[in-house]
Amino acid sequence: MLKICIAQLAELVDGRLRLSSMPPLGGGFEPTGRIVIDSNMVTPGDLYWALDGAGHYGSTYTQQAFANGAQGVVVASRGIEPWAGKFCIEVADSNRSFCYFVRCLVGTFEKNRSPISLGVQDEISLLMAIAEGDGSVLEDLIKRQAMRPILLAA
Repeated sequence: MLKICIAQLAELVDGRLRLSSMPPLGGGFEPTGRIVIDSNMVTPGDLYWALDGAGHYGSTYTQQAFANGAQGVVVASRGIEPWAGKFCIEVADSNRSFCYFVRCLVGTFEKNRSPISLGVQDEISLLMAIAEGDGSVLEDLIKRQAMRPILLAA
């Protein structure tokens, strides 16, 4: 589990924290949940990081992420309005901020365990490659995500 609050995360990735008019109970001190990059994988309490690729805009899926139970989203400045009790962190470039965040976490990865879920096998190796600046790994993940069908919460 990642031990960082949403205000700290926003500051770390040079983002702007936007709380809904009815903010999370902890406000900016609300702890972050598991981080996912695929809105289909969101479960209640997760943080959806909207990544962009060729013809794929992760911010398009923020409403789906909220519907699936995301506590918040990280998006490139697109003016996403967070739902009640939720938040949004707006960043200049969601892919760049994600790579920076992964680099900051490298020392915390445990064998087969990470606070970031990519939805693929061998996540730790892929996260290490992203941290080392291998942009093709992130591009490949975004392409795979773009090809998945949208699954809405029941």
